[in-house]
Amino acid sequence: MAAKNATPYVHKVEIDGETVELTFKPFDQIPTGLVRKNRKDPEAAAWDMIEWGLSEDDLAAFDKLPIVDVEDILDAWQESSKVTLGE
Repeated sequence: MAAKNATPYVHKVEIDGETVELTFKPFDQIPTGLVRKNRKDPEAAAWDMIEWGLSEDDLAAFDKLPIVDVEDILDAWQESSKVTLGE
């Protein structure tokens, strides 16, 4: 069994002229059930993963970001754990 990555992923963003750090739980620890339940709706899966991965405070900051930043943040979070969810 592979060792779990215990290192959170920290993504820096700018919100209202200030640099804010969003700290995500390790991507490779996303519960399988979360992905399975959303397997037919990748967009819903992405939002559920974000809600699972961030604290309430970080989620409130994330909600202030422009939508165009979301895909890049998800890609960077996933790449930090060196795992993929498949195609």
